[in-house]
Amino acid sequence: MTMFGTLYPESYTFKYPKAGEENSVVSVRVYDLETGKTVTMDTGPETDQYIARISWTADPEVLSMLRLNRLQNRLDIMHARAGTGESAVVYSEENMYYISEPSDQSVTYLPDAERAILISERDGFYHLYLLDYQTGNLQPITTGRYDIDAFLGYDPDEETLYYTSYEESPVEKHLYSIRIDGSKKNRMSTDHRRCRPRQRCPGARNPLGTANSCHMLSHPQTLLCSRRR
Repeated sequence: MTMFGTLYPESYTFKYPKAGEENSVVSVRVYDLETGKTVTMDTGPETDQYIARISWTADPEVLSMLRLNRLQNRLDIMHARAGTGESAVVYSEENMYYISEPSDQSVTYLPDAERAILISERDGFYHLYLLDYQTGNLQPITTGRYDIDAFLGYDPDEETLYYTSYEESPVEKHLYSIRIDGSKKNRMSTDHRRCRPRQRCPGARNPLGTANSCHMLSHPQTLLCSRRR
């Protein structure tokens, strides 16, 4: 592949498996900066799979791994102990046809180290769910025949989520707030114009939406931020 952008273009070579070839085997490892020890996380016996996302949970000793099978019809959320590599599946989702590749927003861990906000298409539409990964209990937060566009942030003091969705129309996106138990949903945008991309608010725990083009709240430049502890 030719790489441009400098005075002279350069050739760049990378591995790309063709049909019939075996894919690379992917491993997940944690390196301890203090001890210099590297621990390999247990991702299961299957090697022909995708490790779609990795992130830390609210517990600094527990790593989250999103595992997608090769057919892309089963998604597992795995938790692995950083010190030992031991892992367990805390949530699984299957679809007889296809599951889209998870994004960085697919799982958001809450500060209590027991729950997470999950974005799933399990009922045919993208919605927000509350996952208790200690018990495996999954409760819907949003429901209906519409898709969530983006999860923008969580206020732990008010137990309130902020998100954008196409509830009004497939071509009309609005900003909403909702309690974590699915109550007190409130549409915060006030006109029919499309919201601008979200921005990160300095010092906020999560990025939330900017109000520039939707006249949200009382001031057109207001940024919605979760409280900083």
